[in-house]
Amino acid sequence: MTPSSERPAYPGQFELKGDHSTTRPAPDPRGPWWHSATADAAAPPTSEVGDSWWRPVSARTAATSAPAIADSIARVPFIALLVFTAFLFLAPQSFFPALQPLRLPFVAGSFALGSYFLDRLLRGAPLSIRLPELAILGALLAWSVLTLPVSLWPSGSVHMILDTYLKSLATFFLLVNLVVTPIRLRRMAWFLTLLSLPLAATTLANYHFEVVIGGGNNRVLGYQGTLSENPNDLAFLLNITLPVAGGLLLAERRRWARAVILAIMAVDVAAIIVTYSRAGFLVLAVAIVLFSWKLARRGRTKLAVVLAIAALACAPLLPASYLQRIGTSFDKEADTTGSSEARWSLIRGAVGHVMQHPVAGAGIGAGMLAMNEQFGVGVWRQVHNTYLEYAVELGLPGLALFVLLLTCALNGTHSAQRHLQRTRAPLALVLLQEGVQVSLIAFAVGALFAPGAYGWLLHYAVGLAVASRVACAAWRAPTTNSLSLRRPP
Repeated sequence: MTPSSERPAYPGQFELKGDHSTTRPAPDPRGPWWHSATADAAAPPTSEVGDSWWRPVSARTAATSAPAIADSIARVPFIALLVFTAFLFLAPQSFFPALQPLRLPFVAGSFALGSYFLDRLLRGAPLSIRLPELAILGALLAWSVLTLPVSLWPSGSVHMILDTYLKSLATFFLLVNLVVTPIRLRRMAWFLTLLSLPLAATTLANYHFEVVIGGGNNRVLGYQGTLSENPNDLAFLLNITLPVAGGLLLAERRRWARAVILAIMAVDVAAIIVTYSRAGFLVLAVAIVLFSWKLARRGRTKLAVVLAIAALACAPLLPASYLQRIGTSFDKEADTTGSSEARWSLIRGAVGHVMQHPVAGAGIGAGMLAMNEQFGVGVWRQVHNTYLEYAVELGLPGLALFVLLLTCALNGTHSAQRHLQRTRAPLALVLLQEGVQVSLIAFAVGALFAPGAYGWLLHYAVGLAVASRVACAAWRAPTTNSLSLRRPP
């Protein structure tokens, strides 16, 4: 343990190169923070430190601080998490059917989880950082199990928990326990940015060659994968990764890297537009406005103005049919496909079901059956609203827990920003954190128009936001003795 008399008098004396701390001269606070200080790994334990949920506070809680956990976690589970993410996004088995029996995402995810627990046990380290979001998700899972007896489809609810929900929760668990340093946060941001490129490029190619999903509206087919084949899902996913790329762009000083990120962002925006997703357009507009506002607050008014002008200048270049479709968001009578009216009908039906079953709901995964009760057998439609999906299937308690999860994660990003500013962290780290925050807000807005209460996208969006809080907590002021991960300052 480093004595207090030997603590650095300025931030930046310790460097976290990879996952190991060394001593170096203080870098420029505006310089490349991924080569600079990220943690005071010798911070003494206190009761405020985020110790493991299963171990009582003791002399061993020194190992539970974010820096200590970051310093001891092996790289193998983190690399396995990246591999799993690549398989999940790119879905190579969809293009090469011979790979389907291998179940690559499941194998990679199981290896990541197993190697993480093995590493923790071999080191005698806590199994997890204690976070309020993990407790909330645990409560949601418990409520899902408790409501099984009153589910409209008990066997389907069990299948939803075992086949989908637990896998998504495991991914969230790995994110918040592995992306625990600024350098890992940056690597994950780069990885998600690069993964968005093949998804967006494939969608643009499908648009050019008129590959559509059919169904009467002839909308473009997205990337051939579970997360992005539907154009609405693809637009939602790209809107989540786009702010992360934006924060990474502002954090980069290397010209070639900024050029690469800018090109990827341009392709992503073009792909969002060709999906003709009304919700995708709204979330994109919200993200642009938030970014412009944050830039203006940081004194970069000129850059914010340029961004706003560029967005307005692109409006006349959009196809007339696109502008007409966006207009149906405000005038459902103008929608010849009837999708706007159908969505409003589903919302009314969902609200009616919640009023009739406010506590237990229809049971996890039984939302379609609930809609059948409201409209008659044969509807088989899911309400396109994550908030209402929780309310319909898990009742008002489920909705309250979900809102609490989003609120807690969002408050955590604000707290992390205040901590970074107070500890004079490099501007690049602050900007990347703001990009992650905008990504979470984009998800919260997009969730008003998309289902997926128990899926991957929700847990990646919220998990990355929580992980960024943990990673930013690793940047410590030299005079700070401890930092609570449960309630960052």
